[in-house]
Amino acid sequence: MAGTAIQRFLDSLGTYDHQQGMRLFDAAVKDAGTARSALLGILLNAANQHDENPVTPHAVPTAFSGLEAFSRAGWPASLPVIRFLALYSFTLRKRDWSPAALERLAGSVRVVPGAKLADALARAMGGGKPQEAAAVAVVLAKREGLPAAGNALVSASLGDVGRLQHNLALAVAYAETAEALGDPAGIVAVANGAFEVTSLAKEYAPPPLGSEETSPATPDLERLEQVLFEDDFDEVHAQLLGFASSEHPEEALKPLLVAACLEPGFLGHSLIAAHATRHALRRLSPPERGYLLWKFYRTLVSRFGSPEGLTLRSGSEVEPAAAVEALKASLKMKTPPVERTLRDALESGVPLEKVLQHVVYNWTHWTVGEKEHTLQYLNAAVQTAAFLGKEQAMIPLVTTLYRLPF
Repeated sequence: MAGTAIQRFLDSLGTYDHQQGMRLFDAAVKDAGTARSALLGILLNAANQHDENPVTPHAVPTAFSGLEAFSRAGWPASLPVIRFLALYSFTLRKRDWSPAALERLAGSVRVVPGAKLADALARAMGGGKPQEAAAVAVVLAKREGLPAAGNALVSASLGDVGRLQHNLALAVAYAETAEALGDPAGIVAVANGAFEVTSLAKEYAPPPLGSEETSPATPDLERLEQVLFEDDFDEVHAQLLGFASSEHPEEALKPLLVAACLEPGFLGHSLIAAHATRHALRRLSPPERGYLLWKFYRTLVSRFGSPEGLTLRSGSEVEPAAAVEALKASLKMKTPPVERTLRDALESGVPLEKVLQHVVYNWTHWTVGEKEHTLQYLNAAVQTAAFLGKEQAMIPLVTTLYRLPF
C-alpha cells in the first residue's frame, strides 16, 4: 500500500498540480523509506528541469542540499526540508529528457579512437557547446560509469568556476545527484549538468596544471594554520600541494571553512562553495586539487583564524534536557540567543548529531534571500559543523543562524 501511495506522488511530479501533489505527498511520506523515495523522485525532477532565464539554476543544488540534510539529520527531523522540496518541485519548468532519449542523442557523437572522453567533454564545455557537452557526458556515463562522468564534469568546471563560484557548486551538485540516482536515471543528471554548466561558462580557460614552481610540503594541519597566521603564503601553497597529494586532502579545507563561516559572502555563497569543494576534491586529480585549493585560499576569503568566543568550554550547569528545550525555543523564536543555547546544549553533553537534527527540523523559521539560498546555506553550515566536530561546531552554526533573519 505504501509503495502504491509513494508511486502516485512520484507520478504527480510530472505535472504542475501542486495541490494534488502535496496531498499525495502527505498521504505517502510516513517513514524514512518513503521519505528517501520521495527525495530521489524530487532529485530526478530537479535534474530534468530547464530554466530559460539567464540566471544560475538552483533546483539541483537545492534538492541535493535536501538529500544531504536528510542523510545527516534523518527522519523525522528532515521532514520540513523534504516537504518544502516537494512543493518547490511543482514550480520547475520540465525538460523532456529521458535516459532513452539521451542515449539517442549520444549516438550523434563521434569520438576519435583512443581519445579521452573526459577531454572531449572539457573541449565541448570550453567551446560553449552545451548540446554537444550533454551528449559527450552521456557517452562517458555509458562507457565508463556515472562516477567517471561526474568526475569529468567537476574537472571541466575548473575552467570557469563562475561568478560566486556557481559553476563549480552546480557541477558538484549534478555529479553527486547522478550517483544518488544511479543508472539509468543518473544519466539525465550528468547530461543536464554538462548542458547547464556549459551554458553558464563565460570566460573558460583550462587551469594551468603542473606549472607550479613550489614543491609540496609534508602536509600538517597545525603547520598550515600557523603559516596562515604568519601570512607566509609561499608555505601555505606548499602545504596545500602536499595535502592535495595526500590520502585526506579534505583536511586542508578546515581553516578555509572556518574563514568562510566568518565571511560567508553574498547569501552564503562563499561557505557554499567551500562546502562544495569538499565533494569536489574526491573527484579531482592531485594537480587539480592543488589548483582549486590554492585558488580558493587566495580568493574566497580575506582573512583566516578561529574566533575564541565560539569555542566550547568545559562543562555546563544546565541539564541536557533543559538545554535542548531552550535550543528549540531559540530556533523557533530567536530567543534566548542561539549562541547561548547552542553552547549550553553542547557543553552539557547533548550529542552534536541531536543538535543538528533540531537545526534541520527548524530550518523553515529562518531565511536569507529565497528559500533555495536558505537551504543551501544552512545545509553547508550543518555539514561543516559535522565535519569540524563538536569543539568547533559553534562556528558555522552561530555565524550562519545569526545571518538568517526570520
